[in-house]
Amino acid sequence: MARCSKPGPSDRQHTRKLFFATANTIHMERTTIFNLRLLTKASLLISSLLLVSIFTFGQTVYVTNTGTKYHTSGCRYLSKSKIATSIDKALEGAYTACSVCKPSASSIKQGIIQNEGAPAKSPSSAQCSAMTKAGNRCSRSTKESNGKCWQHQ
Repeated sequence: MARCSKPGPSDRQHTRKLFFATANTIHMERTTIFNLRLLTKASLLISSLLLVSIFTFGQTVYVTNTGTKYHTSGCRYLSKSKIATSIDKALEGAYTACSVCKPSASSIKQGIIQNEGAPAKSPSSAQCSAMTKAGNRCSRSTKESNGKCWQHQ
């Protein structure tokens, strides 16, 4: 019958070295994963800040020599003078938004200026698409989305 021998000091030392090497490797992998997560979060934060700074600091509005309003580039009130400035400087200078071109600070900061400075337009009207009893097209105009005037709803 074979006899079990006790592990000698060299076997214990080898087992201990393997244990600590494995534990050290696991710790290094966890640290690497943690560092990668931190780098990912940091890069997302930096890119978000960069996008915000592009939209808030880079938006140009225009003021006049004598006015108290700021405008988009296509506003009709800019025919005599047109001084470019940033939205932040315009707001600091106590300028308010023009009621014709409507350059709201929130839409400028989000980069959502409609038609690149063209004055905001109300929904256009169109001729009614319904036919009369006589077989002619109705002559009324409508702003309804279905294309029919009040009488042909």
